[in-house]
Order: sequence, then C-alpha cells, then structure tokens
Amino acid sequence: EICAGAMYTFSVYAPDLKEKLHYSQAQIQGVALAFNIGGYFSLPCGIIYDKVGPRITGMIGVVFVFSGYFVLWAAASGLIPANFWLVCVSGVLAGNSGCWFDTAALVTSAHNFPEHRAAVMGVLKSFLGLSASVNTQIYLTLFAPNSLHFILFIAVFLASLALILLSLVNHNAEGGTRVDGVVNKRLGYVYALASSLAVYQLISALLQRSSHTSETMRIGFTSGMGAILLCVGAIPFLWRSEARRCAAALIEPGCEEGDTASLLDGRINATDDPPRKAEDVPYLKALRSLGFWLIFYSMSCCAGAGLMLINNVGQVVESLGGTHDSQDVYVSIISVCSCSGRLIAGALGHFSEGRVARPWLYLGFVVSMTLGNVFLAFSDLNMLFVGCVVVGLSFGSYWALLPAMAADLFGMVSLGSIYTTLACAPMAGSFILGQQVASSLYQAHCPAGTTTCMGPLCFRYSFLANAGACGSAA
Repeated sequence: EICAGAMYTFSVYAPDLKEKLHYSQAQIQGVALAFNIGGYFSLPCGIIYDKVGPRITGMIGVVFVFSGYFVLWAAASGLIPANFWLVCVSGVLAGNSGCWFDTAALVTSAHNFPEHRAAVMGVLKSFLGLSASVNTQIYLTLFAPNSLHFILFIAVFLASLALILLSLVNHNAEGGTRVDGVVNKRLGYVYALASSLAVYQLISALLQRSSHTSETMRIGFTSGMGAILLCVGAIPFLWRSEARRCAAALIEPGCEEGDTASLLDGRINATDDPPRKAEDVPYLKALRSLGFWLIFYSMSCCAGAGLMLINNVGQVVESLGGTHDSQDVYVSIISVCSCSGRLIAGALGHFSEGRVARPWLYLGFVVSMTLGNVFLAFSDLNMLFVGCVVVGLSFGSYWALLPAMAADLFGMVSLGSIYTTLACAPMAGSFILGQQVASSLYQAHCPAGTTTCMGPLCFRYSFLANAGACGSAA
C-alpha cells in the first residue's frame, strides 16, 4: 500500500515540473489529471484480479510504476522530447500502478479477514495514506531541492520493493481468519504501529515547518521513520510465532492433524459462529442499483474535492505567501491526516458494527469534508494547516469505509470489480473540480501575461465550489 500511494507526492515535484517543462497552470493541471485518471481508473484491475489473483495483478503494477515514472523523469530531464501528451500518458501509467497494488492487497485481505474487514481495510488504507508522507520525508532528506532525481528514485525503488513484497501476498481461497485472539492481537499491534508512524510523521512535519531543519535533523527523522517501518515488516514473522503458541494451547488429544494445520493458517476456531455474509450481487446487477450510484456520486464529489487540494497544495501555499520548503511539509501533513482518517474510520466501522450502519459513518465524513472546504476558502497561511487536517482526515476515511460498504451491500463474489468501479469515481470529480473549475478560476486571477497567481482569491471560489459539491453529496 505504501507503493500504491506514490501519486500523492505529485505536489512535491509539480512546481519544478511546471518550470522545467515551461507549462502553464492549465497544463500542469492536465498532468495532475492524468495521474488521477490513472490512479482511479481501476476497473480493469478488479476484473483481472477476479480471474488471475493477486500476484499477477501486482506484477502489472510493477511494470506500470517503473515505466510511468521513468518516462516522466526522462522528459523532465531533457533526455526525450517533452511532448505534453507523452507526459500525460506517463502520468496515467504512473498513477494507474497504484490501482494494481491496492487491488492486490485490499481484495485479498477482504477475502482473508471477513470478521475484521473494516479494521483491516482501515489499516491497509492508512499505509496508503501515509505513503506520501513517507516518500516526501525521503525526498527532503536525500534529494531536496532536486525533485527530478526523486522521480527517478520512485521509478526504481518502488518497483523493486513491490516486486519483493508481492511474494508475501497470498489469497486464501477458503476465506476467513478464525483465530480471533491472534488476529485481534495482530490488529492491535498494527494499529499501534500505524498510529505511531502517523504521529511521528506529523511531529516531524510540524518541526520542519516551524523552523529551519539541518541535514542532520532530517536524517534523524528519516531514520526514526525507517525503524518504525522495519517493525511493520516484522509482523509476518511475529504472526507465525503467535499462531503456533495459540495452536499449542488449543489443541486437544482428539484433534486431527489437518485441524492443527488449519489453525496455524489462522482459519479455524470451532467455538466461533461463522460471520454473517451479505447476499452476493453479480456485477451487472450492482450497476443497476440505486445504492451503487449514490455511493459513486458522493465519492466523485468528496474524494474529488480532496484530490483538488492534494494536487494543488503547492500552488495554494505559494499563493498565500508560503515558501517552497513549506509546500513539501503540507504534503506530509495531508498524508498523515489521511492515514489517521483511515485508521479512525476503520476502527469506528469495526467497533460500531451491528449498532451504527457504515453509511451513517460515511455521511459524517462527507459533512466534515464540506466544512473543511468552507474553512479553506477563507484561510490565510497560518490557518491553512487546520483546513488541511480536516480535509485530510475526511479524504482518508472514505477509503477505509468504501470497500467495507461495498462488501456489506453487494457481497464478495464480484467485490474486485465493484470496488474498482466505485474507485473510479474520484477521477470524475477531479476532472470537474480540479481541471475545469480550479484551473479556470486560478488562471482568471493571474495578472495579464503571467501564469502565477498570488493572493487569497486564487483558490477561494474553487474551495467554495468543492463545498457546494460535497454538500449536495451529503
């Protein structure tokens, strides 16, 4: 999931990309839209996953992440002609790579953890939300201010990392994780690590925002981040050890060897009742339901509004008088808050199951996105932080609740196709709210003959348009 979120670092290198390629604001918005189109056109990923499983699905993502970012780096470096449409195609490939990684991890876990689906979705999506912060911290430590080298790093390192991690992704065709004590401990451990990483990254971002940070301090921040990520990498090994201890405690003289093996795989606990399953709805039938299109419309408006801020936060900070260094810090802040929103929504969805329907939780975060955009419309640079926190939390929550809601409403048989179709919705919202509305209003406030806007009016009416769209979704 950390590999899947590289597209959210676009604001880190967008200003340099605009300068190197001599693009207007409308053109750089077009490149951002290309990333969003790739990043949210995930329907083919679900269809292919339903046929071939997680590993081949993830391998396609490896090819796309390398080819997309490598071509983007080559064009920005002058090694190949910087044709606008070629850059857009590379953006589509780079953005789309995340869909393949996300589908491989998310749908596999939805099958393997039916009793803990909301909590597991929250954990997975939290690391996707943190990916921008993790990658931005690496940029600040190793590459700043040369963002072109950072683009090449993404192409090579993320492709290699994803290739290694795919060997750990396993689809359990039988479904179900039934050693609840072990799974709860494992989830608690992961939640603690994800929360620790989010808090650590937020503190690091605030310290780097409030004062000049030396190279030594940045190396220290990055080393601490790496230590937490190494603990996350140790989870599979700790899981096997814990499962064996639970198996030894639970096995009775009459147990069969096959039961022991199943217990070690985390699938059997005879004292538990099987989880309640939703009716399996075929893909085409789901497309004809009102509930599907209500979710699709609300995701278009709300996630599209979040993407507008994510893709333009660099220009927003610049228009309010911020420095180039502070732009990168705001990317980290939004990423950390997006992670926190995913953890909070996942935990709320898990602990409120049977008492509060997930669509009601979803509605609450739709309202918070509306209010966050109203706040951003009238913020100065000092208050921008608060608006970014609210929008980041709201944006992240949708991605924890969406797959769980889809499984609740439509069952598991076509979940890959249904989830990835719903995940296409932000692409439409990003095109309207980002490419059409925000770009046009920004350019309208630029002085004649320039492509740079300064002042609070540059994005005010764009944020108000976002708030109106989110209000209609609510």
